[in-house]
Amino acid sequence: MGLLTKMHQNTQVVKNIEAKREKARAREHAYQETQRLRLSLRKAIETRGYDIAKMFKVFDSDGSGTFDQTEFEAAFTVLELDFKVSELRKLIELSDKNNDGVIDFNEFHSMLYAP
Repeated sequence: MGLLTKMHQNTQVVKNIEAKREKARAREHAYQETQRLRLSLRKAIETRGYDIAKMFKVFDSDGSGTFDQTEFEAAFTVLELDFKVSELRKLIELSDKNNDGVIDFNEFHSMLYAP
């Protein structure tokens, strides 16, 4: 094996390791951000004494048993919970476990209280 070939292979290994580390850092950052948003949301709801089951039903404006993005944003706007729309969208995205584009009550509850 030539010296240049061996050097190239070693460079690829280092690049792959760095790529994996970067992905791991990105996942950790996303996880930490999600935890921060979840805890902030849960604290805001609990501080105001809201019952999340009743809150969910009231703001499920179409009676579908789910929150779509518009209903989710409207609920927190009306309740004067101080969250950026981008943060709420991120919570929806991360909470939608079955990837159907909406949040049902179980997903909502899990978002707030799951470990």
